[in-house]
Amino acid sequence: MHLLARTLVAIVCSTCLVAKAAEPDCVPQTQVDVSTIGAQIIVVGETHGTQEISHFVEGLVCALVRAGKGVILGVEMNGDEQGPLNRYVGSVGSDQDRAELTRRRFWRSKCQYGQTGAAMLSLID
Repeated sequence: MHLLARTLVAIVCSTCLVAKAAEPDCVPQTQVDVSTIGAQIIVVGETHGTQEISHFVEGLVCALVRAGKGVILGVEMNGDEQGPLNRYVGSVGSDQDRAELTRRRFWRSKCQYGQTGAAMLSLID
């Protein structure tokens, strides 16, 4: 079981985004009272292609950051996307920055299954 857990954490954190914000411009989720969360790792799974989970995670991250908790968000993407994601997260997030990220083959693949949709891009923003 530990091997499975380590594998899942490795997969989840194969692409991680780290951002710092004093007071993020976001809408926190209200379904979970984040003041009661003591866990250091929270894993949220989803069926690819849904918008609801990406929006929930976006709100969860927002609520955690507003509560003063440190957050590292791991998203399921190809490891080749780490450099471009780092550049995008470090940018001002302009239309040109977004275009630079999403013009990559990963975002333009003919076989889309939820990893590269508008909800995921919003989550990354």
